[in-house]
Amino acid sequence: MFYLKRFVFVNLPAFLLLFVISACGSKNGKIDESPEVVVHRFDQELFTVDIYNFQKEASELGQKYPKFMALFGAKIIEIGDTNSEWFYQNLKSFTTDQAVYNIYKKTEKKYDDFSTYSVMLDAGFRKYKEYFPGSEIPEIYTYVSGFNQSVVTTEDFVGVSLEKYLGTNESLYNELSPAFPLYERYRMNPSNLVPDIIRAWILTGSDFNELHNNLLANMIHEGRSIYVLKKIVPELNDSILWGFNTQKMKFCKENENRMWTYLIGEKLLFITDRFRISQFTQEGPFTKDFSQDSPSRAAVWIGYRIVDEYMKRNKNITFEALMSETDFQKILTESRYNP
Repeated sequence: MFYLKRFVFVNLPAFLLLFVISACGSKNGKIDESPEVVVHRFDQELFTVDIYNFQKEASELGQKYPKFMALFGAKIIEIGDTNSEWFYQNLKSFTTDQAVYNIYKKTEKKYDDFSTYSVMLDAGFRKYKEYFPGSEIPEIYTYVSGFNQSVVTTEDFVGVSLEKYLGTNESLYNELSPAFPLYERYRMNPSNLVPDIIRAWILTGSDFNELHNNLLANMIHEGRSIYVLKKIVPELNDSILWGFNTQKMKFCKENENRMWTYLIGEKLLFITDRFRISQFTQEGPFTKDFSQDSPSRAAVWIGYRIVDEYMKRNKNITFEALMSETDFQKILTESRYNP
């Protein structure tokens, strides 16, 4: 029996088409071949290991990718250290689990040809190198985690769990117990894959002062990563950049002053309680303090607006300086933010 191979390119959203087209050449019409992002299809290599010769072939895969295999086993699917005598038996149990294997088959159908995404990543990281010339470019690993992780980073690479990007309407997301809520599924699309990888790397290279881990610091730290991502990938529309729809964005723009006034009036900018901070900065159906009409992470949107004003008033500040700044009060003060 023969199957027609699906061509991923035709299913991409319009902004991604523009991203791919712009990636094919520089302003002078010549192809810019540097840097070249290396993508390792760890998911394909792992799930095509011969189960009758698993110990040998999987250990060879571990020798090929020692750092990632160690992270994958210990932190992502949590089956232990690669030096454990039971590691590869546990790994075999993971890959042959029927539910996990079904997830892999879903991702393989969606991402059988990853070349278009590789081109997009290459374009994005070329732009990243323009803004951060002294920085390294990560290698990319794709994997299936059984919904344990979305994106992981180290100083060398970014790993991405492909089953988290199967599309908002993917039936599998409803079959899980508990099912993924709608506000999470809104971001679980192929169009979010490349931006999430780039933003994860931006955050990995940024500095955060743990001594001043308050709401303001989190707002600006998260907001500046989105500000830089927007500059690197200007084709991104707000729904992908922020993960909420037009009505939620309208709420932010129309209520910017009210939200800011509330944060100041309730003396919330310098709170350090992690749970309370998460209510303003983490994913959810809405931001409780700002009403059910607001999006989640609305405070991060305000952080983005603060950074935008700061950069407009300090045009000599490089992106490297912005992301390495740990005095978040300084960014607020010099932004003169006053919505």
